[in-house]
Amino acid sequence: MNTLVLYFSATGKTERIAEVIHSVTAGDMIKLVPKGKKLQPVIIAGFQAMMKMAPDMEPLAIDPAEYDLIFVGGPVWAGHAAPMINSLGASYPMAGKKVAFFCTCADKPGRTLEQMKALFPSATVLDTISVKTPLKDETAIVEWVRGVVGKY
Repeated sequence: MNTLVLYFSATGKTERIAEVIHSVTAGDMIKLVPKGKKLQPVIIAGFQAMMKMAPDMEPLAIDPAEYDLIFVGGPVWAGHAAPMINSLGASYPMAGKKVAFFCTCADKPGRTLEQMKALFPSATVLDTISVKTPLKDETAIVEWVRGVVGKY
């Protein structure tokens, strides 16, 4: 089974979760990068998240269509998915793909996971998880990934 982890991380917290998922699946891992590789200031990025904007992103070096199982994750900003997740949904709809979503947050995810599902309406969602950061124990994430892989 070909697995792919696609994620956006501005502070490294979501990247750490992506690395844990990657270590279990041994698939490929790609970080989503804004066009020009420049992050917006926090206030602008938060506004973009609230407005569900999809700013331009650098093209992926791979084609997600080549993978059997795709993990997609990002941080919760202003109660919403980070704008790069919106960009991913607009550029790569994951039609017919099996996906699992993860998000990182300091408190509660709000409707972020539901928003992520809505960005990929033609994908089959196997599971979702919200991870409170900073991460203290990887065990729950490892078990979640194994469960997702088992559903495949």
